[in-house]
Amino acid sequence: MAQIAKLVSEEFSGSEFNHDEVHKLLMNSKIKWPKVKAKKDPTKPKQGLSAYIIFTSEIREQTKKENPDLPMTDLSKVMGAKWKDLTDEEKAPYVAKSEADKARAKDEIAAWESSKSDSGSDEDDGSSVEPKVKSKPKAKPKVKAKAKDGAPKKAKNSWQFYQQVKKAEDPDVEQKDLRASWKTLEDKSEFEQMASADKERYASELEAFEANN
Repeated sequence: MAQIAKLVSEEFSGSEFNHDEVHKLLMNSKIKWPKVKAKKDPTKPKQGLSAYIIFTSEIREQTKKENPDLPMTDLSKVMGAKWKDLTDEEKAPYVAKSEADKARAKDEIAAWESSKSDSGSDEDDGSSVEPKVKSKPKAKPKVKAKAKDGAPKKAKNSWQFYQQVKKAEDPDVEQKDLRASWKTLEDKSEFEQMASADKERYASELEAFEANN
């Protein structure tokens, strides 16, 4: 609100203005409006896991014990190599577990969606009419600022590191499987540590870059 008040004050400087003029001013301003994230429903069943994700979840702790000095990125490569070395017969139990888990997820999600639909119809008895909401005019597309030559790469977050590690293990892994495995991963500390270290790296490199420019 303080940003809006300041912008309006500077633009009109005490002169008269109307709603349309203020709306146009705000649409063309560089104010960064906060993004509202959709709230996840905690009751929604988890997605089914792939055979590869099930395999790595089973061998992760043992692989860490066997390679105590390796960083997570290299451990992922080790697990990826182990998966590739398995025969189709050796992979079969994990494939079966994956198919069973995906079938479970399909049934549970269908039941969940059905219950949500029934709940919504019970609450709506037709006595109320939703008010029409005016759609906001489309904002002008933002022009991405060109990175300065030599500027350091921005720090990655823990989710981005997780994707990097998993794709190093299995380049063909699907994005939906990555999201599902990330949601079910109980210990994310390794990836959070990687993100924290990268954040420090970025801050240090940015400071040096700005000092030289």
